Amino acid sequence: MNSLPFRHVVLTVAKLLTAVFITSRTILHSGLNLFHVDAKITGIVTLGQLLRENGDETFGTGKWYNWQASFIHSIEKGRSIMFGDMSDPMKVPLHDLFPDGRVILNGM
Repeated sequence: MNSLPFRHVVLTVAKLLTAVFITSRTILHSGLNLFHVDAKITGIVTLGQLLRENGDETFGTGKWYNWQASFIHSIEKGRSIMFGDMSDPMKVPLHDLFPDGRVILNGM
């Protein structure tokens, strides 16, 4: 356990003080610059994929704007994921992602 910080990056708290638009999120996940981003994040190695390929477990939850296919490509498993943009706050479609790649609607 003592060697964990020397072998991995551990994100314990992430706070955003302002709106982060789809372009900014795409840049973060893809590593591409502003002039080369594609919101669908296709055909490239994403941050999540790179972490998984190096032995880390990836888990996602919350809102994901960058298309469902890119989530499955990037993240290993997830719970209570909202794919898309806007939704009726009383009927938000939430999905779960299983390690075998299945995405199941788990409720609203």
